[in-house]
Amino acid sequence: MLPFYFLSVATNAAIGFILTVLDSQEESAHDCPFLYDATFSLVLALLSGIAAVCKCVNPIGAQLPVLGDLIPTLAGGTGCALFLHRYCVALSKPSPIPRTLVQYAKPLGLFSLAASILHLLFAPTLFL
Repeated sequence: MLPFYFLSVATNAAIGFILTVLDSQEESAHDCPFLYDATFSLVLALLSGIAAVCKCVNPIGAQLPVLGDLIPTLAGGTGCALFLHRYCVALSKPSPIPRTLVQYAKPLGLFSLAASILHLLFAPTLFL
């Protein structure tokens, strides 16, 4: 399904860009305050989670449905978990996400950004 392909690429790129570039800059919190809003975090987490589940069920151009889009699915799932953590922190609620995942937010952001670029360039490749 092509719409889920583009949704996966867009959400992985947005999550990767936010986690790697914007979180390292302190002035981005003042320039783009909506990026740190609870509603934005929840919407991006839900879209990323939906795209990850749909990519696992419906791969693009692969013969093995479970293994077809493994890397974008993993990137979308971890991005969903990280932004659910941001949502819980913004609402001052305890987060169900493990600290080890949150500690590696920047490398996971790089993984998500790389997954979106590679998935955009090499869509029919198996395991990507």
